[in-house]
Amino acid sequence: DEWYIATAYVQHGPLVSATRSTGFTNHILYTLFAWVGTKACGFNEFGLRLPAIFFGALSAPVAYWAVRWVLHRWVALAAGLILALSAFSIHYSQEARGYSATLCGVAALLGLYWELYERPSRKIFKWIVVVSAGLIYLRLFNVLIVTGFLAAGLIDGLLRRDRPFVRRI
Repeated sequence: DEWYIATAYVQHGPLVSATRSTGFTNHILYTLFAWVGTKACGFNEFGLRLPAIFFGALSAPVAYWAVRWVLHRWVALAAGLILALSAFSIHYSQEARGYSATLCGVAALLGLYWELYERPSRKIFKWIVVVSAGLIYLRLFNVLIVTGFLAAGLIDGLLRRDRPFVRRI
């Protein structure tokens, strides 16, 4: 599976990686990151897996930041540690696939939604759009995750019409 992505997409450059999809095996945005990784470290396993390692390492602090918005910092620290030591997270951080980036993106989306709730602004809303689009471009099935966040946000917005930000949107 990983080698197929490397030979079918990554070795052909960023244009092919960004535009060709022969099915659900290509995590499109990940293949672009993998192309950068192979340019930096060579066309080998490490170069292909470098983005997964990066997003896996980034997931724990992003989870801490996301949980810190609503819970005590010790709980947020525990959430970050649990994610960092999770067997699934460790496994995904070793695969040349977009799963670790999905974990990191979902944690970022969660934090952004909580930040939007606490301090509404158009800037945060734009970041939510960017992260959501990135998640969908990363892996098409992530549209289900983004739809869940969007539905929760819309329901919250409808229930809280008194919030100035909701009225502006």
